Amino acid sequence: MYAQVEKSKESKGRAVRNLTIQNKVKSQSTLQFLDNTPNIGISVKMNSAKPTTQLAQLKCKVCEEEEEVQLKKQARVIQRAPCTVSNHYPGDADHKRVQDFIISRNAGFDKEYEVAAGATCNGGVQYVDLVNKARDRVYEVKPRGQSVAAAAEAAYYAGQMQHCGCNSAAAPGGLSHNYTRDLGVDGNGNAEKLCIKMLGAGGAVTYEVQQAAACNFTGVW
Repeated sequence: MYAQVEKSKESKGRAVRNLTIQNKVKSQSTLQFLDNTPNIGISVKMNSAKPTTQLAQLKCKVCEEEEEVQLKKQARVIQRAPCTVSNHYPGDADHKRVQDFIISRNAGFDKEYEVAAGATCNGGVQYVDLVNKARDRVYEVKPRGQSVAAAAEAAYYAGQMQHCGCNSAAAPGGLSHNYTRDLGVDGNGNAEKLCIKMLGAGGAVTYEVQQAAACNFTGVW
């Protein structure tokens, strides 16, 4: 009888221990299932990496586009032959009228002549206002009062034409002449004249629109 009681107690104690262990296992399993902190951290880290990747891709795309633009510019410079007449617009209506008027009065003149820029002649294209191809002479057009700047530019372009193989004999022009072009009347009924002065040596050409019956060429031009 005593042995059976002890055996029963022992069995009961083993059952209690087994139940305790099972409860602990269940508890640990539940805690592991609910604790999602590591997974959240990984998810946030992965999501935060997306903008960085997108920014890198955007920068790469911008670099590629910039490179393409530069290549197109280089190709345009290489393909465009210097020392040729162009359809470039000078940017001012009166400036263009001066060019057209001088061309209409002087044989062999062309406007907006393309010349390579830069010391190595690959810095792009620049435009000479007037070139007398028959006499290898260069002229620059400026508003009245800017004859010094016009002469300086004419000398520069002549030198650039020599340097870049356009014409080894290019030099600033020397024509001296006064021209008057009738522009009609303005909105107030006043007569307008386009007064053009070719100043001779230096290749400077200056102009002014005057409201008068005739141009007044006295004074500094």
